Amino acid sequence: MHILHAKGYNYEYRLNESTNELEELFFMHPISLKMWQAFSYVVLMDATYKTNKYNLPFLEIVGVTSTRLTFSIAFSFMHSEKTSNYVWALTCLKLTINDSFCPRVIVTDRDLALMKACENVFPQSNHLLCRWHIFNDITKHCRKRIKSDKTWGSLHPIWKKLVESQTPSAYMQAYADLQSLLSKDPVIFGYLYNTWLEKYPDKFVSLWTDKSTNFGNSTTNRVESQHAKLKKHLASRKRDLDKFIYVIETVVQSQDTDIKESFTRSIIIQHALDKILEELCRLKGFVPTPENCGCQLRTCFGLPCAHELVHLFHWIQLIFFWRTLDFKPCVFVDYGNLNVDDHMQRWKEKFNNQPDHVKYSYTRKMEEIIDPSKIMINEPSVKKNNRGRPKVKRGHHQSQAPHRNHLGIVHHSST
Repeated sequence: MHILHAKGYNYEYRLNESTNELEELFFMHPISLKMWQAFSYVVLMDATYKTNKYNLPFLEIVGVTSTRLTFSIAFSFMHSEKTSNYVWALTCLKLTINDSFCPRVIVTDRDLALMKACENVFPQSNHLLCRWHIFNDITKHCRKRIKSDKTWGSLHPIWKKLVESQTPSAYMQAYADLQSLLSKDPVIFGYLYNTWLEKYPDKFVSLWTDKSTNFGNSTTNRVESQHAKLKKHLASRKRDLDKFIYVIETVVQSQDTDIKESFTRSIIIQHALDKILEELCRLKGFVPTPENCGCQLRTCFGLPCAHELVHLFHWIQLIFFWRTLDFKPCVFVDYGNLNVDDHMQRWKEKFNNQPDHVKYSYTRKMEEIIDPSKIMINEPSVKKNNRGRPKVKRGHHQSQAPHRNHLGIVHHSST
């Protein structure tokens, strides 16, 4: 812990009370905190494996800058991947900013424990599911069961059309096309309906996701890319914590350099310009109004949409995200009263009223804060047979009755 302490990291940990072994560790680089305060809109997170000699799952949490680069927000070694473990890690994340703000959008895969933790810790954030992981899951589940190459070849474009639908009519047409394609494969359609379309359309279909300011982030690919970079730097699956922290330091410093260079190259964000130019093309032969515009560019990217561009040809309406080319905080973090005198007086009063064994415990914890190098914490024990996230058992997918979602769109399952 003394390395994290010496380098100014925010960190929290949990020990096994019986063995004094480290079980979980959350940490955030000081540069990462500055980046997150500047770009707080979108958070992407995913766990990976085979990164350390203890076989502990490793959670990475990343964000996105106005120049479309990825930066690390925080990291956590976890004893397991239960909801309680994720809740602990995300609560630690929330404590770093004293609950002063929450991300507008969180993107994960369909890890049910992580999804539940996000709901518990960040209930006001919009939670999206990774489209790449969804179709990867569909491929694993359906490819061997669909015997017709023609049917399989048609599934992806129809599914893509459904996922990218921006209006209720477009969604229902794609849904009908999917149902027709799989009319002879009711089990496959039942899987798609029960696993994805009934429960989560608002988390991955553009009709719903474009209503949140996600800046086009619909997958966790940015986190996956960070996993790959990290493992390349580690060069081994058997690294201890000291080596791991050294690599994290290298990764974050590299991100800091790349992002600052991108700021100097970006007087006006080119990606935002490209999106606006695409929107301007819609004006040809089309008179947009608030009723027929759709406003996807405004709600999803925070940029002027077609009916606004009819009247606005300046950049005043661009939201702060696209104009940010430094690490100046765009959100204020209120840490409250940081005067330690009152806290110390209350601590002394409580300390003096305790029996000796409790006083010893208090003293040990105080010493741990003042000089972590003097505290003896045992390394985590090596977990056996950790080959990745446990697989979810899938049952037989039966056809379901028509389902009406919260926007009144009716899903008719295959019969």
